[in-house]
Amino acid sequence: MAMVRATREGWSLLVDSSGRIVASGSDLASPEPLVLVGDLPVRLTGSPYTRIGDVLVAACALLLTAMGLLAWRAASAPTMEARPLPGETPARTLVNSATPPTEPRG
Repeated sequence: MAMVRATREGWSLLVDSSGRIVASGSDLASPEPLVLVGDLPVRLTGSPYTRIGDVLVAACALLLTAMGLLAWRAASAPTMEARPLPGETPARTLVNSATPPTEPRG
């Protein structure tokens, strides 16, 4: 990437994309304004953001919205409880298997 370094007091430079100094000059020794002239390459491709723009941002926003909707639907869906099938008797569960169930007195 080519670079132009313009300074008010000091060395001004024109540097090409390989790092070679195309033109340089200092305005410290002269009261007149310094003008540097040189040819620098201009790269027109640009960065990935300048090429695709906000497409990535929009895609991330859509993905986040879809994930939020799916989570909301999952949280608001009714839960299924385990129920015996028709004709089946529910299984008897023991709270403490070490003590047998007691018969009701009456």
